[in-house]
Amino acid sequence: MFRLRRVSSLVPLSRIEQLGMFLNRITGYHHVEGRKHLVLVKETEMNYAKESLQRSKQVYEETIEDRKRVQKDLAALYQRQDTWTETDINLLAELAKKDRLLDSSETQSKLNFRQASAAFDKAQAEYLSQLRERYVEEQMYSDKIRSANTYWTFGLISTHFLIFMLVQLWFEPRKKDQLRKEISDAIENVAQADRDLLKALTEQMTPKVEFRQPPKDFWPLVCAVF
Repeated sequence: MFRLRRVSSLVPLSRIEQLGMFLNRITGYHHVEGRKHLVLVKETEMNYAKESLQRSKQVYEETIEDRKRVQKDLAALYQRQDTWTETDINLLAELAKKDRLLDSSETQSKLNFRQASAAFDKAQAEYLSQLRERYVEEQMYSDKIRSANTYWTFGLISTHFLIFMLVQLWFEPRKKDQLRKEISDAIENVAQADRDLLKALTEQMTPKVEFRQPPKDFWPLVCAVF
């Protein structure tokens, strides 16, 4: 169960990362990210070159110190040349051999130190160059974002203005016409209801006269009278 929960919890994170990468590609921030990666790579190379330079410098300085000590021993040995013994002669041969080896080591360590120094200078120059490029990329991205914000703000204001004009020129007249029609219909309905009520009251108050058909001999009798 723990593994399933952990895997399911990783899914939203991967989606968020994919969304972030998509937004970076849209906004152009992936160029800044790439430049940051190059800066880190060059910084690592510069640190490695610096460590190599320090080691080669230490070896070169130690070689110089060792040769100085050997040459000092040789100088002291030559100063008492008149009292040399067989041991001194053997020591002279040993010191001369060691001096030649140290001379060769000093030459090689000096060459290594110069190469390490040149490599460090190159790595440092590349690092500073990438650092400047990163600064330029970040400035360009910031300018792009500021320009986008300006256009976005202008577009938002324009959209609000268009919506306002649309409401004032189209929705409001239609709303007024509809409201006027509804009020007219309501007044007409009330007036019609009043007329119907008045008519009904009038009919109730007027007496009804029943008209009857006169008999057939009514009109001859009337004529006879007159």
